[in-house]
Amino acid sequence: DKEIEREPDQTQLTKRLTEVATKYIRSHQKSPFFLYLAHPMPHFPVYASTRFQGVSDRGKYGDTIEELDWSVGEILQTLRQLVFTSDNGPWLSYKQAGGSAGPLRDGKNSHCEGGFRVPCIMWGGMVKPGHITQMGSSLDLLPTCCEMVGVNLPAGIQLDGVSLLNVLQDNLADSKREEFFFYRGSLLYAVRKGKYKLHYMNKSAYGSDPVVVYDKPKLYDLGTDPEEKYDIAGQYPEVVKELDQIATRHKASFEVAESIFDLK
Repeated sequence: DKEIEREPDQTQLTKRLTEVATKYIRSHQKSPFFLYLAHPMPHFPVYASTRFQGVSDRGKYGDTIEELDWSVGEILQTLRQLVFTSDNGPWLSYKQAGGSAGPLRDGKNSHCEGGFRVPCIMWGGMVKPGHITQMGSSLDLLPTCCEMVGVNLPAGIQLDGVSLLNVLQDNLADSKREEFFFYRGSLLYAVRKGKYKLHYMNKSAYGSDPVVVYDKPKLYDLGTDPEEKYDIAGQYPEVVKELDQIATRHKASFEVAESIFDLK
């Protein structure tokens, strides 16, 4: 409720947040608690404290990642369970300073896999070790955590997330998330079910270019084409029809609220 600081020294943010997080964990170790730590880094502009400046071959971005790695280690010494993920892909406008999505197409602010697909690392007593490649979303963290601790979800509210606890406990189990909808603002750009993803429109991640709505949706098999290069809609019309029906039902299930960010 009150401003405690303005224009802080951003080189100290990772260090300061780590100190506050570990202090909070220690002070609550005798009672249940929830800690959500969202580091400002490596969002551009990137900063690292003096200790980590110039330690990486990847420049300032790499230095920032090195300090984040240190932060996770410090927290793990205090905590035995952690969830670590990101909210979007790399900021391509800043090239090497903005990170990399590897072979995935595009980055932050794009509806392509490079903009949405990020790693998520979980561990602890309720997580079976393994490498899970099934679909999940940060939208699923709330219902997953609630099921973990035996808390009922609020009645009368339809959540966008589903619990992934069954997959975490048995990485051979089927994920309850079968579909995902790729939005930019209030526009549905693409829909995915399983390995197939259907694109309805396109726009560059940043820029003033208009949205291009395709005459015919484009279909990609993310299992063999995670770069989303090869449109196979003509080969699989039945898949296009199924995904289009899913998108139609989804859009009919709610009313899009007016955006608080749109300029009048």
